[in-house]
Amino acid sequence: MIRVIAGVALVVAVVAVAVAIVTRGSSDSGPAPLGSLPTTSAPLPPRDTSLTKPWVTIRHGSFVDASGAPVVLRGYDVAVGTPAYRQAAGLGANFVRLHVAWSQVEPRAPSGPNDSVHHWDPTVLSALDQEVSYFQQQHLNVLIDFHQFHWSPWWAQVDCKPGTACNATGVPAWYYNGRYGQDAASLGRAKAAFWTTEGTPSSDLYGAFATMMARRYGHYPNVIGYEVFNEPHPGNLGDGSSATDAMLKWQGRIVRVLHAVDPQRAAVVMCRGGGEGIGTANLRLVGNLRHVALDFHDYYNGKPGTGFDAAGDNWTPSWPATHNQVTPGPYTGSEQAQSAVLSVPIDRARRWGIPLIVGEWGIHTETPGAMVYQQQMLDLLDRDNVSWARWQLAAGGGFGLLVHGGQPTPLAEQLNQALRP
Repeated sequence: MIRVIAGVALVVAVVAVAVAIVTRGSSDSGPAPLGSLPTTSAPLPPRDTSLTKPWVTIRHGSFVDASGAPVVLRGYDVAVGTPAYRQAAGLGANFVRLHVAWSQVEPRAPSGPNDSVHHWDPTVLSALDQEVSYFQQQHLNVLIDFHQFHWSPWWAQVDCKPGTACNATGVPAWYYNGRYGQDAASLGRAKAAFWTTEGTPSSDLYGAFATMMARRYGHYPNVIGYEVFNEPHPGNLGDGSSATDAMLKWQGRIVRVLHAVDPQRAAVVMCRGGGEGIGTANLRLVGNLRHVALDFHDYYNGKPGTGFDAAGDNWTPSWPATHNQVTPGPYTGSEQAQSAVLSVPIDRARRWGIPLIVGEWGIHTETPGAMVYQQQMLDLLDRDNVSWARWQLAAGGGFGLLVHGGQPTPLAEQLNQALRP
């Protein structure tokens, strides 16, 4: 049985926060293009001294509670706006990774002088408020993940699988409207530019979003921090260390924004994609690592003779040959192979003196042998006291841990049993 170290205490009241929201128009025919990209870096925002201290912080490279005792965070990934979030506490979690995208929160381009007026979506933020508040009542810690899936709604028709309904989120469509085509070649260029030639405007606009989120959710003591950018893609930068470092450097700008507003909460960064590039990544490019954590996504299929290359950067023989998302069943992986892969991010996080979160892991629900896979992962994560979130608390979608109607699958029941003290 997995051991969960509870490190949260009930806080009686939630401090309300006032954030100006400009609502959307009722007849939006498409994303309004951005007038022009900023050309100079915005100054860091001032600290918000009214924010509440979180239940869980980072000290000496570990998550700890108010007494300084170690905390292991274990639970589920949950999307904003899905009723499934109410299942987390009943399935043994002490933690949720709650994902919401920049494009969901700011669906329209900013306006006014120097793009200073932001149009935050009140419906999305209200749903996020409700869920974070509910998790506080249930004594669950929350990491708010600034999520992207298929990069941007601007390229949904190109980046999603043909014939599937795809809710692409991430960088808002207005950021690209009028500047890029909607073809695959433009997408590759846009991803590379986001981190490099457009690094100043992209981080300034994204930083405004991050600032608002830090000011709003820093009033909830169960919010332990924010994930800067889910699974950053290099595009035309390629798969080398230089691409990883460019993305870490960009994330460092947002880390500084978040910590300027709220130096108490964690800022969580990723390397390349779901976990590539981790072996040679230079995390010093992020800046001060005092309140920084590393996220690694582990969907490895555990087949002996496969895994990371010698540098710990790329999958061998290939990404498709090593991942549960594309490998047909049954599961035939070994715990030894799983351990070898998981040891790479564990080792790197320890070397950098920061905590590790396996922010996503899982297998298709109907895969024969899925429970064997899950038990292997639970044993390994427990052995090294690694914090994690299982993908995902939802019905359907291949990896969903609930059936339609909200009842837990056998995999969810296995997790529930493992998470009980």
